[in-house]
Amino acid sequence: MIDLFRSAAADAAAADLGRAHVTLAKLAGAAVHTDALSGRLYFSASGWLLMSVPNALGRGAFDALDEAGVELPVSGTTGRYNAHVTVMTPDEVAQIGGPEKITERGHSYRYSLGAVKAVEPGSWKDVSKVWYITVDSPDLKELRRSYGLTALPHGDWDFHITFGVRKKNVLKENDTSKAAGKCCSKCGDGCPTDAMPEKPFKGGKCPECGAGGTAEDGLDPEIEAEIEAEIEAEIEAHRKEKRYLGRYKCPHCGGTNLFNGIPGTGTVFRGSGHCRDCNQGCSIVGLKLKRIGDGPELVSTPEQEESYRKTQRWMKRQKREREKEKAAELQRGPEAEYCPHCDARLERDPYSGACNSCGKPWPEEKSAAENLLLLLETVPRLRLLELLKVPLA
Repeated sequence: MIDLFRSAAADAAAADLGRAHVTLAKLAGAAVHTDALSGRLYFSASGWLLMSVPNALGRGAFDALDEAGVELPVSGTTGRYNAHVTVMTPDEVAQIGGPEKITERGHSYRYSLGAVKAVEPGSWKDVSKVWYITVDSPDLKELRRSYGLTALPHGDWDFHITFGVRKKNVLKENDTSKAAGKCCSKCGDGCPTDAMPEKPFKGGKCPECGAGGTAEDGLDPEIEAEIEAEIEAEIEAHRKEKRYLGRYKCPHCGGTNLFNGIPGTGTVFRGSGHCRDCNQGCSIVGLKLKRIGDGPELVSTPEQEESYRKTQRWMKRQKREREKEKAAELQRGPEAEYCPHCDARLERDPYSGACNSCGKPWPEEKSAAENLLLLLETVPRLRLLELLKVPLA
C-alpha cells in the first residue's frame, strides 16, 4: 500500500535500500528458493483462521487473468475483495478447542508463491470455476501439525490465494444466456461484452441471484437519463456532420467511382474499396491509392443508429460504474485503517495493538523499507559491505 504521507528522507532511504538489494542480487551466485514473503495470522468474523495477503497481489493476478466471465471473489457481507490464505477451517478450529486455544494470532509466517491453478468447486454455491495461486509455507504446515492436524487443509488441498471466480451459467446458452440477450447487473449472469441488451428476465428476476428487472437496475435513474441524453446528442451531431465516402481511381477499370464504403447504407470499409463501374473490390491501403475527391454523403441507417445506442449505452454504464467504485474507495480510505476482524475504522489502540471495537489483535503492517531491512538482516554484514564495495576502515 502506498503511503502518501511518507517524508522525502524516508523515500530516499527506501531507494538506497532498493539499490543495495539490486546490487546484491546482481553480484550473488545461483538463485535459490526462498520463503521471503510473510503474512500475519488473524481470525475472520466467521471463524476461519487466515493469513493476511496484500490485496494488490490478488488484484494484479486478476487483471492478468485472460478468461471470459470472471470476477473478483468479493465477500458476501462487505462486498469487498480480501486476499488471504486459509490456514484452518471453522471445523478444525472447533476441533482444537476454539479460537482462544490458538496463541499464534498476530504472528508472521513466511511463504512463497507457486503455480496458478483452476478448479471446479463442489461446495461453493453459484460458482462454477475458481482460479488461485498456490502457496508453499513450511511454517504453516508446522503450525497445523503442532495442533494435531494434517499438514495441508483437508489432507491434500493447497494453501492458496483465490483471485478469480466464474459464476454458474455465465457462459451457458439458455434462457439467460448472452445469446438470449439478457443480462443481470447484480451477478453478471448473461452479460455480453459487445453490447448491453435491455430485455428483462423471464418473470422479472434473475434465476441465478434473484435480482429483479433488467441490466439497467444498477444505476440511478438520473444517471440513466443523463446517459441517454448524451447518446442522443452524439447521434444528432453525427446527423448534422456532413461526412462523405472517399472517391478513388479504380486500378481495374480506370474509373473514378471506387468508394471505401457502400453509399446509402452508412457502411464504411476499413482499408478497402468497391468500384461501382466494374463491380470489383481492391485494397486501398495495400495499393496506396490516393483519395481524389469526395464520394456520396455517408448517412447512417436507423439500424446502425440503434446498434450505436446499445453499444454506447453499455460503455457509458461501465464507465459510470467504475467512477462509482473509485468514489467509494476514496470515501472509504486506505485498507490499513480498517480492523481485519470487524471492519471498524481508526479504532486500533497504538499501545496494545488491539481493536477498540472488538478487542481482537490488529497487526500493524510494515512499510516496504522495513520489510527490506528485515530481508537484508539475513545477509552477514561484512559480506554485504564487501559486495557493495564499502571500505571497512
